[in-house]
Parts: sequence; C-alpha cells; structure tokens
Amino acid sequence: MKKWTLYVVAILFSLILAACGSDKDTKDEPATETDGTAQEDTGGSAGTEETNPPPGDAATEGKGEGTFVTVDLMDEDENAIGTAELTQEQDGVHVKVNAEGLDEGEYALNFHEYGKCDAPDFATAGENFNPTTAEQGSQAGNLPSLTVDKEGKGEAEFTADNVTLKAGEDNSLFQEGGTSLVIEEKTDGGSTEGSKESGNRIACGVVKQ
Repeated sequence: MKKWTLYVVAILFSLILAACGSDKDTKDEPATETDGTAQEDTGGSAGTEETNPPPGDAATEGKGEGTFVTVDLMDEDENAIGTAELTQEQDGVHVKVNAEGLDEGEYALNFHEYGKCDAPDFATAGENFNPTTAEQGSQAGNLPSLTVDKEGKGEAEFTADNVTLKAGEDNSLFQEGGTSLVIEEKTDGGSTEGSKESGNRIACGVVKQ
C-alpha cells in the first residue's frame, strides 16, 4: 500500500513539473515579427501620405496670358529685316519690334487684316485691322511709330491695348488665316485709316498662331 502511494505521488509531481515548464515557455516567447511588421507599416503609411496639389485658379485659366509669337519681317525683295515679338499680357499685347537696313527716319507700324505678305507691295495684307469698324485714329490696327537711327536700326516697344492673342475674340490677331504687321514709309502718328497717308509698304510679317 505504501509503495502504491509513493507511485501516485511521483506521477503527480511529474505532471506539476511539466505544467510549470509549459507556462514558463509561453511567458518567455518573444513578440512575433508579424505584429512588429504590421505596426511599422501602419506608422510608415501615415508618415508618407501625399496629397495632390490643388488645380490652377479657374479664374485665370484659358485667358491666354503668356501666349507668345514671333513675327518675321521681310522687305520688298523678300529679305529678312527683323522681327516683332508679341506677348499677351493682362492689359493687351506687348509688342517689341527690331528692324535693320532701313533709311533713317520715322515709319508707320500697323496691324493689317490679312495674314498675307506678298512682295513687293504687300497689298495682300489688306487694310488696317479694324474689327470694330472704328473711325480713323481709333482703329485696333493703329500702332506707335518705329524710329530708325543713322545706322539703319529701328526699335519700338509698346503695348497694343485694342488687340489680343486670345483665339476666338473679335479683336484677336489670330484670325482665320492670321493677320499681319506692316511697316510703312511715312509715320501716320497712329491716326490714319491705313495706307492712304502712310506711304508705301516697305516690310511685312504674318501674325499667325
């Protein structure tokens, strides 16, 4: 009987030891890599979140500001004599003309209604650009004069506030087929109807999109 009791006690003791070892192993088990990875991904995602920049101001889109075109000017012999740079600005079209090989003096500058510059007389350019059928002196095509020095170089820079480079507008220089910039022999002071008092047309360039 005593031997049997000792045998039972030994078995119980072995079971207690086994249970204690299992509990210790569970407590000492390190955190799984999966948990750590999940935490790291969550934190990284929040830290690198990107937002798209807001779209451009709708009030300024499509107004044509910044539109730029270079007009090549040629004389009656179809030689290049300079350029005119046209830039759309808020208050009109900024015009910068540079020409050379001309006689000293004052010359008329005008935008004309057609984008055709057939030498030698440039009659194909038509009359002054005048989309509003205004009286002479206030036509959209009338521009300040071009002054040429003794060396034959001429420069002019101004803003034409009666025209635009915005396509589709009545006073746009980008009419179907274009318009043209014409240099004429005598200054008209920006007050004539066109070629009637401005003398012969000596240079022309097409304004086209």
